[in-house]
Amino acid sequence: MTGQMRHWDHVYTKGTKFSGGPSDFGLRAIEMMEAKGSVDVLELGCGQGRDTLEMMARSMSVTAMDYCSLACTQTAQEAHTRGLSGLKVIAHDVREGLPFDDDSFDVCFSHMFLTMELEDDEVGRIMSEVHRVLRSGGLHLFSVRNDHDDRFRQGIDHGSGMWEWNGFVVKYWTRDDMDRFSAGLIVEDVWEFYEGDPPKTLYGVMMRKP
Repeated sequence: MTGQMRHWDHVYTKGTKFSGGPSDFGLRAIEMMEAKGSVDVLELGCGQGRDTLEMMARSMSVTAMDYCSLACTQTAQEAHTRGLSGLKVIAHDVREGLPFDDDSFDVCFSHMFLTMELEDDEVGRIMSEVHRVLRSGGLHLFSVRNDHDDRFRQGIDHGSGMWEWNGFVVKYWTRDDMDRFSAGLIVEDVWEFYEGDPPKTLYGVMMRKP
């Protein structure tokens, strides 16, 4: 993970701008949030804030986290440029737990964060922390690369479903992993979709805290 952190620091230092708008998954997740009347959102792995800023524009209160401090700074600066106030952005390694009280959020959202270089036991702890900070009835909305992807089992095998290709370590999820890592959350929906060029194959997931 240390190597991956250095990799992303380098990417953000170069000033790479991935997208000026939200992801398709982010837009679908936001529709689910709005249908439920969600207000307080925790985002894990916010990157440069492509989905963060859209949630704020929809009048949601967002606490955004990323382990790369430069990404957090860039997200905060872009929010200021767009005149969006109230963003809480925190540079934090989620593997160390979530620094929030129990029952703090309506939604936990992440787009491809849980497909980063994470051992199975680390994923389990993160999911348990998400369960803890969600309010009753709260949603966990996330996307992950899956085992139908063309790059699955290509490159260097790191174990725990992780494979390295061109310097990126990716964790690929199976459908069974949803139940294995649910940590007491109810799996309500799993759908497959494609993103990028060449296309990545992902699962979108909606879980709910009882």
